[in-house]
Amino acid sequence: MKETVRDRYVMIYNADLCIGCAACSVECRRYYGLDEKGSFRVRVETEESGTFPDVTLDHVRISCAHCINAECIKECPTGATFRAEDGFVLITQERCIGCGACVEACPYGARYLREVGQMLKADKCTWCYARVYEGQKPVCVEKCITGALLFGLSSDPAIKAALEASDVDVYHPEHNTKPQLYRKAVRPRQKDLKVLAHWPQPLA
Repeated sequence: MKETVRDRYVMIYNADLCIGCAACSVECRRYYGLDEKGSFRVRVETEESGTFPDVTLDHVRISCAHCINAECIKECPTGATFRAEDGFVLITQERCIGCGACVEACPYGARYLREVGQMLKADKCTWCYARVYEGQKPVCVEKCITGALLFGLSSDPAIKAALEASDVDVYHPEHNTKPQLYRKAVRPRQKDLKVLAHWPQPLA
């Protein structure tokens, strides 16, 4: 069930357009100067489903979903993880003690601990909060080479139309966190196979 409490920012990931190139992940890492020890705020993983010959490769985006009912906020013992007025779930690094409670609480595996100086701190995707505040797009949206990411306010006509599509939903709705990261499903490829079967054969 797709639900928003009020006008807020949402992201729609079109898995059908994603080619798994990881440009979003690499550019995020470069832009924020993250280290080379596995620090990724955004990850794209590939899952295989079905049985031959009906096999589907599905690229899955793993990043913070800025949930309305965020478990990470509930479990943070210091209040370091909080929700901004416009719905973004953020971390006040100065208050984070690196206990990892929020990392364990996130059902999507979108948080991790990274070294900041001599301490461990929780980190995650922020949807480029500072950039959005200045009227820019998140770097992953800007750098996606296939246009697989749509980002904006839920009141925007393009966003509203996308959210109303029958093949748009959220990952793992059973967690009831009301994530604001939505997913457009991969379309069936059976018709594509029929077209390819009748494609002109190359000359010998």
